[in-house]
Amino acid sequence: MPRRRFGQLVWLLFFGSGACGLMYEVVWARTMTHVFGSTAVAIGTVIAAFMSGLALGGWLLGKLADRFPRPLRLYAYLEIGVGIAALGAHLALSHITPAYIAVYEVFGRSGVALGISRFLMVFLVVLVPTFLMGGTLPVLTRYDIQHPSRVGRGLSALYAVNTIGAVAGTLVTGIYLIGTYGTHASVYVAVCGNLLIGI
Repeated sequence: MPRRRFGQLVWLLFFGSGACGLMYEVVWARTMTHVFGSTAVAIGTVIAAFMSGLALGGWLLGKLADRFPRPLRLYAYLEIGVGIAALGAHLALSHITPAYIAVYEVFGRSGVALGISRFLMVFLVVLVPTFLMGGTLPVLTRYDIQHPSRVGRGLSALYAVNTIGAVAGTLVTGIYLIGTYGTHASVYVAVCGNLLIGI
């Protein structure tokens, strides 16, 4: 396959990656509303975990990309890792209530302990898959940009493709998937998407 056409395929995969990432965010924000009892707190917690994971993953895994001889293969590993970690995170979030209630009981039914434990548990669970997501942009940048003069333009294009995918994933999940198939099925669709992208 010519390099130009192969590059377009990589961009298409990164579009799908952005869509899957925001599918998780929409579903988990909706799910966590039942945990926190407040939409604002639920969305704030999930977004905080997402942004922290993306930043940390971009920083640490971006350094790894510079030393990895085959960045596209590393990208494939990251996508498969995101799918597996996101599935584990979703299952953990679906059964997180007994864990923070146990902490609540241990600390003498303290409202402060309840609030902190809920936040930390959700934050740490979501942090794992988003850490891997954060590494995908610098890794693909390392693959796609072979010459320093193309860094600004190439990085902007990759980010735009991923962002458009994220918008598409948000709309499809919020408007159609959750209402038609439910939260679990929506996550399974995103997990399959990440695994297929990696493969």
